[in-house]
Amino acid sequence: MTECAESLARKIGRIDALLFFVLWSCVGLASASHAWGAVPAIVFLLLPASALVGWRGAASVRFILAGAASFRRAAFEGFGWGVAFVSAVWLWGTANSAFAAGGALDGLSPLQIEFWYALSVTLLPALGIGGLLGAVHGIAFFYLNGWLVRAND
Repeated sequence: MTECAESLARKIGRIDALLFFVLWSCVGLASASHAWGAVPAIVFLLLPASALVGWRGAASVRFILAGAASFRRAAFEGFGWGVAFVSAVWLWGTANSAFAAGGALDGLSPLQIEFWYALSVTLLPALGIGGLLGAVHGIAFFYLNGWLVRAND
């Protein structure tokens, strides 16, 4: 890959990361009862997720330039990263609950059917929604990156 193409990939990756960060920061700040309440999530979850989006955006541009990018790849990859992000958020919340007063799984054992029921009604829907949002992000950035690459030609 030429130096010009690599520079373009990094530039578009930074655009993706910035758009992701601004969009979800606005959502987080709008949904928080106090603006300062969203700061830990923005710092500890959104900043790393934005860096990941930027890295994957640069990789997407490299695939586009090589002719190996596809709608399906973007959707599947976005779904996987969405599920991974929701898993991280869920584990963070579960860890906070475990260190505090307890949560939905408090007092349950993996040997109990109630544990699996509580897990399926709390985690599985969240994973599905996170995967869907990740796939939508992957598809949106696929089209945006393709448009930015064509506009740069």
